[in-house]
Amino acid sequence: MHNPLQKRFYALTIISALTVSICADEGPTAKFSGNGSLMFGQIVKGVSTSGNGEGGYLKNAWIFAPTFNIGLKADYNNNTRLLFDLGAEIMYTYALNSALYDKDFAADQKVDKIALAICEAQAVYTVGGSDAERFPLQIGAGVFPYKYNPQVRNLGEYLFRASAYPVYFVNWFDAPFYRMAGVRATTAPFDWFAFDALMFSEMYQLPFRDISCAGIAKFKIGKFAELGGGVDLSRIISINKSYTTPPYTSNADIRAYSKDSIGVDPISGQPILDTKCYTFASTKCAVRASIDPKAFLPWQYFGPEDLKIYGECAILGLKNYPTHNVSYSAFYDTLSQRSPFMIGFNFPTLRILDVLAVEYEHCKTPYLPSSYYVFNSGSPVPVTAAERNLTMSEARWSVYAKRTLGAYSFLCQIAQDHYVANNNNLTAQERADAMPEKGNWWWSCKVAYGF
Repeated sequence: MHNPLQKRFYALTIISALTVSICADEGPTAKFSGNGSLMFGQIVKGVSTSGNGEGGYLKNAWIFAPTFNIGLKADYNNNTRLLFDLGAEIMYTYALNSALYDKDFAADQKVDKIALAICEAQAVYTVGGSDAERFPLQIGAGVFPYKYNPQVRNLGEYLFRASAYPVYFVNWFDAPFYRMAGVRATTAPFDWFAFDALMFSEMYQLPFRDISCAGIAKFKIGKFAELGGGVDLSRIISINKSYTTPPYTSNADIRAYSKDSIGVDPISGQPILDTKCYTFASTKCAVRASIDPKAFLPWQYFGPEDLKIYGECAILGLKNYPTHNVSYSAFYDTLSQRSPFMIGFNFPTLRILDVLAVEYEHCKTPYLPSSYYVFNSGSPVPVTAAERNLTMSEARWSVYAKRTLGAYSFLCQIAQDHYVANNNNLTAQERADAMPEKGNWWWSCKVAYGF
């Protein structure tokens, strides 16, 4: 019997072979590409929380992740393009064992996970030609990476990499995008304007398979500035309403934010209560901006990314949920607690580096950015800092550097971001920021080769 990873590999191999044969018959071109990389790093100081709520401080926890990708780009005709990308990763992390907390992590305490995934598998049809820079309509369908803020290196991209109820974020080293399974329609009729309409299914966070719809616009002001913004109607179509908005039960009062009397039962004489519950569904919005002073300060020693200033702010959930009963917690009654913002600057390096980006983020949420209750009880409520005996930091920061030499790339990052640590117990994932307190940080490096 083949395991699921093997089935994915075989399926993609068959699809790729069929695509190549079609291209061979029709005459269009097919091009293979690939890359391999070794990522390594260390959580110098962080926090670990296991699935049962136990935890402590992480010190010198090593992380290794060799990866390999192979891709195929096939032009079926002038308007239709097929894109495939298969990725494999071996993740070496620390073992989940409370006896290891507050200690240095030795090599024999590391474990490994192997993941094989389809990183991209989409068909794209472009009116006007696949390589056109301006086009009235482009439609793509399948699994595809999506990024709406081109300057962001680590923090930001809140529309799709952040949840509203509860508030938590997603950061992956050198992967500041969101992978979608759905349909995308793009129009770019002018050099200065483009608009994306998206419909996609939730693949990574519970409840799975809910449908979201989003719209994102982009405006360019010459070579000096770029503005953008969008709205995400997250989980607007629920596959199972009892999962998206979990009902109140006697042993899960925390799911309800109010219970008001709306009358009296004429038979029993007992009050009729209207119980209102939190939901995973939300309306998120974000705006972004970037400016490039090089439009007025040309100098041959400035690199293409030097001097750029950029930022993004978001509201994660436009709806507040105030409670009318002191017996219930008002987790989401303040909009400012769900309004993160970030700002970044690319320092000039006289073309020594491709980019040297420094980013800062602020979010006033008093809760631990965590999906612990989401996965362990299916509940859209946050984890309080008091539950984990933590003192939350409202700030996050990141320093990212990259240098490309031919087919080789060298990357390094030092950050206190929203990295979620891995362990070897799939039923007790951390599911929370590994660096939520002031003074927490980690570093990571990557060496990559592409062909």
